[in-house]
Amino acid sequence: MQMQVEAERRKRATVLESEGTRESAINVAEGKKQAHILASEAEKAEQISQAAGEASAVLAKAKAKAEAIRILAAALTQHNGDAAASLTVAEQYVSAFSKLAKDSNTILLPSNPGDVTSMVAQAMGVYGALTKAPAPGAPHSVSSGSSRDVHSTDASLDEELDRVKLN
Repeated sequence: MQMQVEAERRKRATVLESEGTRESAINVAEGKKQAHILASEAEKAEQISQAAGEASAVLAKAKAKAEAIRILAAALTQHNGDAAASLTVAEQYVSAFSKLAKDSNTILLPSNPGDVTSMVAQAMGVYGALTKAPAPGAPHSVSSGSSRDVHSTDASLDEELDRVKLN
């Protein structure tokens, strides 16, 4: 009888150990599942936050660009605004050619690269034509610029094009 009681105890101990192992495995699996879910949610929140930050950066850049354009437009309509624009175009022209000279050993130059004034005149002619040309479908507007003769500038552009074609 003693052996039977001992066998019954071993049997219960084995069952209890088995149930303990099973519960332990279930707990470990549940823990891994929760960890995976939390990691996924954290990654999702991070991506949302990053996207929101990038969107606000794009918006801030767009607002800054719009404000810069407004300031530039106001400056161009003021006294000597065209002269300031001419100076800026000339500076950019010179810096662009100096950068080209540093970056590469092959440069395409205009027929007279030393004559910055004609290049600025050409650029301002294009600028003037663009500002005076109405947008398609837009009503014609009167430009409040200088009394610069756009037709003579256009003629000098045509002459420059003819010289380039001949060369």
